[in-house]
Amino acid sequence: MKSVKVPVLLLLTFAFAAVSAQAILLPPGTSGTPTGLAVPGGEVQLATTGVVPWTAPGAGGSGSADGTLEAAVYRNSSGFLDFVYQFINDPLSSAGISSTTGLSFAGFSTNVDYFTNGSALGGGFVDGTPGVFPGSVFRTALGGGSVVTYQFNVPNDNFDVNPGQTSAALVVRTDAVNFKQGTLGIIAGGTFTDVNVFGPASLVPEPTIFLPIGVGLIGFALLRRRQARA
Repeated sequence: MKSVKVPVLLLLTFAFAAVSAQAILLPPGTSGTPTGLAVPGGEVQLATTGVVPWTAPGAGGSGSADGTLEAAVYRNSSGFLDFVYQFINDPLSSAGISSTTGLSFAGFSTNVDYFTNGSALGGGFVDGTPGVFPGSVFRTALGGGSVVTYQFNVPNDNFDVNPGQTSAALVVRTDAVNFKQGTLGIIAGGTFTDVNVFGPASLVPEPTIFLPIGVGLIGFALLRRRQARA
């Protein structure tokens, strides 16, 4: 009996570990609480922005912030694309980063979370300041679920990415196989600033692909007309 129980327990342990390592499935109009996951094996970097500066000037005397951002797109072991974003709030900033908003994910499946060991990605990514990770994440219902927003100010502003801190590496795992320019918005000091990053893209056939098909249909129509006259 013992020889049966041990393999079963091991199987259940592995199954639980596999489930707990999954990012949050986020259909349009839903929200979730990120729990963090380790960088999975098989991630291949396709493109990176490198270090990009950003500035949020503040509004109504609520302070300003600036810093740097790193973004990259990876092909995972399943052949789909993961989009990763990480930013630093400069020590001289006078406002914290309360949320960050990525688009456009309309038409694609999104599984979202953050990496607990961002340095495992290589490049310019790091593990981030301990304890600095989003408290919630949601996806809009409008626009086909175009916008995915990570919120750090949950349950209050004490959980912002404050001056001198580095966020965890945020990841949006998709079912896309192509990418294009996307946008990441950073909300700090009461204002919103856009940074060019990467986003998923649908594969759209070139117009020339349809040319042989169109010529064939025209030829078929002319042949049918001649047969009808005969």
